[in-house]
Amino acid sequence: MAKRMDRKRNKASLYLHIPFCRHICGYCDFDKLSYSHFRARDYLSALFGEIRGFGQERYPTIYVGGGTPTALDEEELKSLVSFLSPLLEEGGEFTVECSPDTVEEGKIALLSHYGVNRLSMGAESFDPRLLKLMGRHHQREDVEKAVSLFRKYGIEDFSLDLIYGFPFESPDDFIADLKTLMQLDPPHVSCYSLTVSQGTPFYQKGIREADEAILAECYERMLGLLRSYGYERYEVSNFAKPGHRCRHNLAYWKDEPYFGAGLGAGGYIDGRHYTNSKSLSDYLNGNKGKATEDIPSLQERLEYYLLTNLRLEEGISKKEFEERFKGKLGQLEPRLALLEKQGLVKSSKDVLALTDKGMLLLDSVLLELIA
Repeated sequence: MAKRMDRKRNKASLYLHIPFCRHICGYCDFDKLSYSHFRARDYLSALFGEIRGFGQERYPTIYVGGGTPTALDEEELKSLVSFLSPLLEEGGEFTVECSPDTVEEGKIALLSHYGVNRLSMGAESFDPRLLKLMGRHHQREDVEKAVSLFRKYGIEDFSLDLIYGFPFESPDDFIADLKTLMQLDPPHVSCYSLTVSQGTPFYQKGIREADEAILAECYERMLGLLRSYGYERYEVSNFAKPGHRCRHNLAYWKDEPYFGAGLGAGGYIDGRHYTNSKSLSDYLNGNKGKATEDIPSLQERLEYYLLTNLRLEEGISKKEFEERFKGKLGQLEPRLALLEKQGLVKSSKDVLALTDKGMLLLDSVLLELIA
């Protein structure tokens, strides 16, 4: 048993959460804290201790998310990436998230020097009205300057994010944003519809998402435009030029194991899902115990597999599904037949996948399958 578990762990990816931000955006529902040097120093020390405790020597992918990792100063950032760099497998993917207003030449040079080979940056919008509404502290010029620095220091694999579905944003406004983004020719693009969660400043101000008809038009036009520029949709909200898909996120969507380190981070190891405590004081005092931990039942694992894998353009391998959940695909056949008749699902001998219409109505399809 121990050897089998070790083989699983050798394939696990690593996610670590840097919760610090220089300012708090109105829509953000991630675990975040206002940056301070003293907090950051103590947090990194605790974070390194947690990662050492995983006992895995190398990781195929490392993803540093947040918060805003580049909110750290250069000394702190160096401490972080110099610790992580030796943990990356040869040929592995090493991603750091950043925000345009925290991108500085010294930081990008530092990231490149320590082997970071992928950056993910939230442009979010180029419309000054929307940037102000979100509480973002950058403008179009900052995004352009950041992309120039990525390329100057040889980080050619990067992603730019956009958000759509704001209350007074029309589909034309969003497509104008997307066309501006295309001028920067990023190898990877992520486009997410606005989600307003309870407890966020947006929710407290009564700001809500656009209605479904507008969101659907935004998505359909986005899909057509990105395809015309040579991007492939490989997940419902993620598009890449050939060879530039995010390997780390694919590990999530393909239900592969990963360690999660840091405040509120989640992991999936040896068939167990866990979530770390969200209390900074507990974390800094050495209580990195899991706030939640569970071993999902067979039915729960099946539902999670559908929730993640059906997000992918390539869909689900029927052979793999049957190996994991023997006989279960047959039980879903009546529902799948109905979804296929409705033009939401396409099925071949080997693969089950969603159509463009099915991707647009992803939540409804999933509810039909797992209800």
